[in-house]
Amino acid sequence: MAPERIQGDLYKIHSDVWSLGLSLLEMALGHFPESPSQSILKLSCSTTILTTNQSNQEEAASSEKVSENTYPKAIGHGFESLISSCLQHNPLDRPRPHQIIQSEFIQAHNPPNTHSLALFVQNFGRQKNID
Repeated sequence: MAPERIQGDLYKIHSDVWSLGLSLLEMALGHFPESPSQSILKLSCSTTILTTNQSNQEEAASSEKVSENTYPKAIGHGFESLISSCLQHNPLDRPRPHQIIQSEFIQAHNPPNTHSLALFVQNFGRQKNID
C-alpha cells in the first residue's frame, strides 16, 4: 500500500503507480522486497512510524534506491529506473501512466506486432485436437 494511503490521504492514480513498482520488484526478486533501512516498507506494518516527523520519513525515502544487485541482471533495460521512479515517496514525483508506457523498460518489452499475438490468442481455443 502506498505511503500516502496508509497516512489516510485520498486515493489517486499515484497510489497505483506505487503498487505497480512494488509488484514488479516483488516479482523480480521472488519475494517481498525489503529496503536496507526498511523505513518505507515498515509504514504498512507499524502505526508508530506514522507519528514520526514527516521530514524524517521523506529523508529516509529519498535515500532508498533500488540496487541493481537486488534483482536478476537479465531484467535490465531500464528496470531500475522504472522501479525507482514508481517508488518515490512523494506521490507527485511518481510517473504518470503515459510516462510508464513510454519508459525504457516497457518499450524494450513491448511486442512489435500485437496483431499477430491477438490472432494467436483468439484462435488458440479453436484448434481441434487430433488424436
